[in-house]
Amino acid sequence: MFFLTVLREVLEKKGIAVKGKIGTLDNSEKNIDTDDLIPIYTHKSIPLKYILQELNKNSNNFYAEQILKTLGLEIYNFGTVDNGVKTCKDLFNTMGINPDNFVMADGSGLSKLDLVTPRDIVKILTFMSKSDDFKNFYDSLPIAGVDGTLIDRMKKTPAENNVHAKAGYSNNVSSLSGYLKTISGEPLVFSMIVNNYLAPPALANYIQDNVCHHLVNFNRN
Repeated sequence: MFFLTVLREVLEKKGIAVKGKIGTLDNSEKNIDTDDLIPIYTHKSIPLKYILQELNKNSNNFYAEQILKTLGLEIYNFGTVDNGVKTCKDLFNTMGINPDNFVMADGSGLSKLDLVTPRDIVKILTFMSKSDDFKNFYDSLPIAGVDGTLIDRMKKTPAENNVHAKAGYSNNVSSLSGYLKTISGEPLVFSMIVNNYLAPPALANYIQDNVCHHLVNFNRN
């Protein structure tokens, strides 16, 4: 319905009149033979790696929800949240993550039902670092002090243009998870989740940024 509504608005702005109300085949009062329909236009999306950049760098929650449903469609032939979550749990299981140890209620993480540990986030990030798709995933993450949701964070510190991470924010919850390299060139994976804090969100961000600063300056020798 969101797509149909926007499509109608765009057509009308272009001077193309649209008669009748917006509806879907499932809710149609008429018995429409879908095999007899003639497609008038086919649209192919841009490559997924660019969609992921919009999702992660700008924290586009709508994209996250649609991708979750698309996963359900691709694997279980029906694009629902439940099928998308099932697909994710199947994948997480191959990463060594017990699906019973977390709760996934949506694609964006906005649901208060969502529960996950930093340890499992680290497992996901570690798995991705060894994946053939790692570069596309890594390039989709915001870069500290450079772009996306981290453009104003860690500026003029050694972490600037070094930390590639996804920030998360909800009421009294702040998180930051991703990758960085130490001054000795050692790659590190990290995840921080701050729950139920009473201080201003900026303080939670400051603590996370400070941890990243120390990690960047870490030298194992």
